[in-house]
Amino acid sequence: AAVGFPLGAAAAPPQLVAQTGHADFVEHFAFSPDGRYLASGARDSEVKVWDLAEGLQLTTLRGGPGWIGGLVWTPGGRLVVVQPKSVTVFRPQTGEVVHKLDAPPTKNGGFLGYVGAVLVPRSEKVVLARFDSLILLDTVSGTLKSVPVKSPPRHLAISSDGKLLAVGGQAGDEMTRIYSVGSWKVLRSVEGDVREVAFSPDGRTL
Repeated sequence: AAVGFPLGAAAAPPQLVAQTGHADFVEHFAFSPDGRYLASGARDSEVKVWDLAEGLQLTTLRGGPGWIGGLVWTPGGRLVVVQPKSVTVFRPQTGEVVHKLDAPPTKNGGFLGYVGAVLVPRSEKVVLARFDSLILLDTVSGTLKSVPVKSPPRHLAISSDGKLLAVGGQAGDEMTRIYSVGSWKVLRSVEGDVREVAFSPDGRTL
């Protein structure tokens, strides 16, 4: 079901709009920058885009096989869908695929999967986390820059000015590292197993 309601003392009562929705557990939600749409991603490998004003499903997006590992809207209205074997950039209103990155294979027949993404503030770029690297993707041009990592990253957070990237709980060494976005220099490392990372609004506290 999809529920939409305005906030405030004079707000009208919530309206319940029943939908058939996904066929499996929904694990990710993301609102569009203008607040008009909501994207939901589930274990059924589908992303559904909802028109909040109408309370209706607008479209269903399918990037590739596997559960949805992350959803990121860009200021320009593109939707980045992260799945283990691929990252797909959509124009969600039409379902058009703008760019797609496939996970590279390994020598033993597996693949170096994607595990997450975070938007670089006030830009059309996203940082992608893959088992073997961090990737800066320009969702407009499709250009990318990558830096290798020694162990798979688990959690990402970026400072409000887009200059610092925290990569937390890297499997294998249990380290949280703070990178300079662009140069990819490690500015600081902190030992310890973590379940989530986040910057304070001023970027001075992690």
